[in-house]
Amino acid sequence: MNKIVKIGGSINCPNLKELVLSDNLIKDIHPFMFSKLPKLKSLDLSINQISVIENIHQLKSLQVLNLRQNSVAIIENLS
Repeated sequence: MNKIVKIGGSINCPNLKELVLSDNLIKDIHPFMFSKLPKLKSLDLSINQISVIENIHQLKSLQVLNLRQNSVAIIENLS
């Protein structure tokens, strides 16, 4: 386990294809975190404390999204 609690701002990695942030203490994800990840295909946010996901529609190449073992109550801006 890492101890990441919050992800702020955006990640500028235009060629990143996989991002694993599982098994942390993440509660908040900045609304524009996904805006500069155009090639991201797999996002693993499992085993965190996330309740709200916003702007997931920005991930145009996303094929796999793992939110297992979170408390997601709201997914905003899907389209």
